[in-house]
Amino acid sequence: MIFAETRDYNVYNVPLYLLSFGMLFLVVLMNDVLPTSVYQGNQWSMILASPLTWLMIIIQCFILYAPRYIIKNVSHVVWHPEFIKIKGA
Repeated sequence: MIFAETRDYNVYNVPLYLLSFGMLFLVVLMNDVLPTSVYQGNQWSMILASPLTWLMIIIQCFILYAPRYIIKNVSHVVWHPEFIKIKGA
């Protein structure tokens, strides 16, 4: 949702988004390798290696964001068209 709603992609935001997404893999590494983790050995790397998992993540993101995208577009076109920038004006 952040990627779809943000229009200000600058030199500060993009690395923070990449770092945030990269934390997922750091947590997986910590849970699979470090013996001090309470979740050690719960097979995160095996779960994330499955294409079905990534397919489910993509479908769930679409299901979660689709209503917001529809509402945003209907709002701009139907309810408040006066706030749309007119091209060529």
